[in-house]
Amino acid sequence: MEGGKVGTQLIDDYLLTTVRSSEIGDLRKSRIKTYIEKWYVKEAYKRLEEKVIKYSEIIRVSPREMKVRNYKTRWGSCDNKGRLTFNFHLIKAPHTIVDYVVIHELCHIIQPNHSKFFWNEVAKFDPSFKSHKKWLKGNGNLLIR
Repeated sequence: MEGGKVGTQLIDDYLLTTVRSSEIGDLRKSRIKTYIEKWYVKEAYKRLEEKVIKYSEIIRVSPREMKVRNYKTRWGSCDNKGRLTFNFHLIKAPHTIVDYVVIHELCHIIQPNHSKFFWNEVAKFDPSFKSHKKWLKGNGNLLIR
């Protein structure tokens, strides 16, 4: 769409992206991609923040901060200072999958590796984590497009 305020918004079930009429060709395509990505990052931050707050209380951990990025190969990370980073594409997945990734990263605050102890922690808060992990492995590439 041309004219009006530039950017992307969700209207009903559609993402509507507005660009300047002077932006044509490759510049237009690039702007649309940028605006849509900015929208996803903003929405992902809101939705993931809600889940991080919820599960932090349940798991009884305190992450230091949360960021949202565009990763090509990972869904989330937790550094040794308890800083969480999530892939914005994650919010395209079903809620149970997003919950799994949030729980997974929060459990790294307790256990910073993928030991048996770590997976036992994850299982306490997501008993179906194996099927969620499998879903992400099988379908994740469809989310990152």
